[in-house]
Amino acid sequence: MRKIFDISCTVCNTEREEFGYLDDAFRCGECGAEAKRIISPVRCQLDGASGDFPGAAMKWEKRHNSPKGRNYNQGGSF
Repeated sequence: MRKIFDISCTVCNTEREEFGYLDDAFRCGECGAEAKRIISPVRCQLDGASGDFPGAAMKWEKRHNSPKGRNYNQGGSF
């Protein structure tokens, strides 16, 4: 199965995405040198209201149950 890989050139350090198989040998699109697969950071956002992450859930509850938070959420004027 083909996947999208992030690769980095070993010579010019150019990073880009490449579509291929797991055992493919990748080459740099700019200089033609060998490129290595790299692990990219994952974009994620933890939902503090779900309770799956106790610290975030407690912070969310404290912020939304405070008197200041209740007034703000009731649609007051700016």
